Amino acid sequence: MTEQSPPLERAENEVRRILDAAMNGTASQSQLNRLHELIAADGGFSFDAVNYIDAGTELRQSVNHREPLSYFVDQARKKPSRVTRFASVAAAVVGMAMCLAMVAIWFQAPAVPVGRISLASPDVQWKDVSLNPGDLIRQGDILHLEQGMATLELNSGATVDLIAPASVTIRHDMHVTLWDGLLSSRVPERAHGFTVRTVDAEVVDLGTEFVVDRTRDTETNVIVKSGRVETRLLDVAGNIVEAIDLTAGRAVRVSLGEGLLAETEVLAEWNELWHKTTRVSAGVQQIRGDVRADYAQPLILTEGIHETRGHVLLIPEKLRCELNQELVLNSPTGKVRLKSGTQIDSYLIHYDAPFGTDQAAKGSVSFHGKVVAIISDYEQLRQTDELFGLDSTEWSVDPHSALEAEDVIKLEADQHTVKIHPGITGDNFLDQCRVLVLSDENLN
Repeated sequence: MTEQSPPLERAENEVRRILDAAMNGTASQSQLNRLHELIAADGGFSFDAVNYIDAGTELRQSVNHREPLSYFVDQARKKPSRVTRFASVAAAVVGMAMCLAMVAIWFQAPAVPVGRISLASPDVQWKDVSLNPGDLIRQGDILHLEQGMATLELNSGATVDLIAPASVTIRHDMHVTLWDGLLSSRVPERAHGFTVRTVDAEVVDLGTEFVVDRTRDTETNVIVKSGRVETRLLDVAGNIVEAIDLTAGRAVRVSLGEGLLAETEVLAEWNELWHKTTRVSAGVQQIRGDVRADYAQPLILTEGIHETRGHVLLIPEKLRCELNQELVLNSPTGKVRLKSGTQIDSYLIHYDAPFGTDQAAKGSVSFHGKVVAIISDYEQLRQTDELFGLDSTEWSVDPHSALEAEDVIKLEADQHTVKIHPGITGDNFLDQCRVLVLSDENLN
């Protein structure tokens, strides 16, 4: 005979299940109504709700304000005197009513936006949700990247590159939890203290670029590319057991199961992944519309080889390319003269629609640096391939592969954003142009 759980235990479990659903954003109205009934039947359950709300409001950056619910909990914990007992009971009744109201309001309030999807590869796939470049990320969002690569830009200024498969929870714009997978992050000075947490570790930025690898089930690896981080070993309760400062070029292995925090060698695969993600995300602030970023660096760019299905592809070429002589170009904005010694980041915009496509893609790219030229003429493209293109790239020999009259490209007034809308006419589906951007070194 199966042993039945006591009614109180069953009610407690039901309350926690509903609260978990509410925290994950999946609670139905009927579940919330049931939660109200359970709290009304047993006031003790209000403390469970308060704990969940306190955790949530911390994530919503309300830590600088005293929560009204905390006030009622504090009052309930104080032992009333005989003189004030009646008033305390009355206050408790009022407090319970307010508690019920605030539970309903809090769980139904939209989460605060804390960033956005800034970049995504053409093959990106998210679990249970459709996310595109430009879409907002909200506090408490749980993101599961099943395929491809994507970059998140948080309001704090920190950027996070995700490499599938990876799962993260966005606590707020200064804190993310990596459940599994690999991420790289760049943190500007104004976001010092940005934190990445895993099951084993807490990684606190002290002015850095770093990688956190949780692809192995039993450990976390932290690799510092520049600057410094503090890496902390956590116990099962989340308490700090041990900590170590890491500087550029060093790595540490953290294991909860082994109680281990020890330096380890930097694997070549970590450097390769870092190089792949930062080639795109370091210079590009935001893509929108049908633009996608190519992290794979394709080298065969002739007709029909690297087709773009419903999108325009942004391909980073040579970065921090220093000109050894003056370069004069004809750009859609007029004649451009680039002085010798200027450092340039080059990006190829590639559109190769499959046969039968009847509607061209369109979108925009915003760069961190100033756009100084757009090369859309076939002859100038081929003349600058060796200077700006990746080594060993195969190029089209078709003069129609550059932009033509029906292809729209525009540099916005901010001189950082390029809008692109290739046209489709006849059998010509390949369109390419090159965008030249001032490297960071020119901006210092």
